[in-house]
Amino acid sequence: RDPRALRFAPFILAFAALFAAGPDLTNRVTAAFQWVDPPVPPAPARLDAWLDPPAYTGRPPQFLVRSQSGDTQAAPGGPVQAPVNSVLVLRATPSEGIVIDAAGALQPVEAPPVTGPTLEKRFNLIGDGEVTIRRNGAVLNRFALSAVPDTAPTVTLKEVAPTENREGLRIVYSLQDDYGVRDGEAKFSAIRREGEAARRTLVEPPSAPLTLPYGNQQEADSETIVTLTDHPWAGARVRLQLTVKDDAGNTGQSEIREVTLPQRTFSHPLAKALVEQRRNLVLDPDRKARVQIAIDALMIEPERFLAKQSGAYMGLRIASQRLRAARTDAKLIEVADWLWSMAIELDDGGLSDACLLYTSDAADDMQC
Repeated sequence: RDPRALRFAPFILAFAALFAAGPDLTNRVTAAFQWVDPPVPPAPARLDAWLDPPAYTGRPPQFLVRSQSGDTQAAPGGPVQAPVNSVLVLRATPSEGIVIDAAGALQPVEAPPVTGPTLEKRFNLIGDGEVTIRRNGAVLNRFALSAVPDTAPTVTLKEVAPTENREGLRIVYSLQDDYGVRDGEAKFSAIRREGEAARRTLVEPPSAPLTLPYGNQQEADSETIVTLTDHPWAGARVRLQLTVKDDAGNTGQSEIREVTLPQRTFSHPLAKALVEQRRNLVLDPDRKARVQIAIDALMIEPERFLAKQSGAYMGLRIASQRLRAARTDAKLIEVADWLWSMAIELDDGGLSDACLLYTSDAADDMQC
């Protein structure tokens, strides 16, 4: 009935299976009778490393390695260059046996929390450094990093000239920076002779923001119109210097140039004199006696220049009395404001016989 001896085939296959199973024979046989799910195979080892430049540079992240295996990988050729203050991100899965050694100018920063068997560390690149990643003593990768410094911005003052209406100052300048200038300011200061001590003023010198080019242009020309006709320093001879700053906090300054601040044009002679004394009082309050003498001198023969303007004479009397009684900077500023208000009224045709000046406990006002 079995001329080909096929009845021995099962025994031959069983013997081959026993030979192929080897030491796992028992586990394979018993696994058929275990009513449990097979174990989940472990996730493959992964190593990711990249550099995240500061946002103001506009550069994309720079990947150093993307790995799906735990094999040792060759280090990149030469140091990896990145902008200073870039963030180095290292992420390894699984985290067992991972050791990260950072040397040089790498400052640890707090990493966001991660879930699962993942290890993440971050370092701020403030200079040259090196990072070595090991798993169970074996080197997975090593990175040499070089920080590219962020140089300070530069600003060059090209032209400073009055505007066509003579009430503004046109400032032309050029800007240059690695990643663009963030903000700028035109600063004015008093002119001092060599060895002269700084003088006290009632009001801080004026300043104005600079107009910056659109976008993070590395090099561009721009201009700003400064209008300070109402400022107490208007009409004074001052020093001008431009100051710019980039996103990294570096600052740059232009050369210093002497300019005259634009001021409102007054046609009335008394208004011109009052504005001048207002400026003198604000710029040098410690010498208010000179302003006192000037105001008193204007009242010696008022009929010669205050014809039909008795209100102006009364205003001068009030200004003289206030200045003589002023003992604080706040009171001196009130006198300066009073002189400015009188000058505006005079130039606009006010302070005539129909105008009354009166003083109250609450405030000092002019009314017609």
